[in-house]
Amino acid sequence: MDFLPEIEDSELAGQLRRLMAASNFAKALCRQHPATLSDLLASGDLQRSYPADHFVEALRQGLLGCDSGDELSVRLRRFRQREMLRIVWRDFNRLVPTMETTRDTSMLAEACIDAAQQWWHAQLEVDFGVPSSPDGQPQQLVVIAMGKLGARELNLSSDVDLIFSTPRRDRLKARLVRSVTRNSSSSWASG
Repeated sequence: MDFLPEIEDSELAGQLRRLMAASNFAKALCRQHPATLSDLLASGDLQRSYPADHFVEALRQGLLGCDSGDELSVRLRRFRQREMLRIVWRDFNRLVPTMETTRDTSMLAEACIDAAQQWWHAQLEVDFGVPSSPDGQPQQLVVIAMGKLGARELNLSSDVDLIFSTPRRDRLKARLVRSVTRNSSSSWASG
C-alpha cells in the first residue's frame, strides 16, 4: 500500500498492518488523507490515552477563527476523522479495553455535537439577537443524547440519537436545530 508512510518502529509497523487488514474505514481514510495518519504517528496520540476533557479542548482550539457553516463542517469532519482513526487503531490493536473505546467514541460525539451547537448558537445570536423567553430570559437549546450515546456506550458502528428541546418554540430555535443537525450529520456521515 504505497499511500502508507514508512515506519521504522517494528511494533508500530505491525499495528499499522493489522489495522489495514481489519478496517476498510481506516484504509480508505489513510488513502484519502495520508497526512492524518502521519500526524497521529508523529504526535504519539496512537499510544496514549486522552484525559476526559481532551476532545472538548481540542475542538475549542480547532474551531478558533471558523467563520462559516461550511468551514465548521469541514473542521468537524477532519477532527472526527483523525480521532476516529486513533480510536480504531487503539481498539483493533487491543491497546485499550473496550470501555475506553466506548468512552472515547462517546466523548468525541458529545464534543462534536456540543461544538456545533455552541458555534451555531453564537452565529444566530449575531444575526438575530439572543433567543429569549417572553419575559426576556435568555434561552438555550438543550440537546439530549439517547440510546448508546446517552449511556456513554457508543461503539464504532453506533448511530447517534438526539432529542432537541427548547423552553419555547420559535423560528430561531428551529433554525438552530437544523444547523446543528446538518453539521453533526455531515461530519459523521462523511467519514
